[in-house]
Amino acid sequence: IFDPAQSIRRGVYYLGYLLKKYDGSEKLAVQAYNCGPGRMDLYLSGKRRTLPLETVRHWKKISKNMQSYAAFQQKSATMLASNDL
Repeated sequence: IFDPAQSIRRGVYYLGYLLKKYDGSEKLAVQAYNCGPGRMDLYLSGKRRTLPLETVRHWKKISKNMQSYAAFQQKSATMLASNDL
């Protein structure tokens, strides 16, 4: 897909699909997005012993960024609340 807006919309839709498929688990959805739902399903069923190393590293990076963003949001909300306009 060469249109950035369309690519983002499709990626968001697909990630939403994966979140539903994996009962809201962000970890499983992001890992399936990276390695493919077929591999993830094999892994979850025990037919595959490990996920690709790249997928494991990708999740670590994403989860670290999610934690940083959550901390930033909390700090911003606290600052806004203390500066009640």
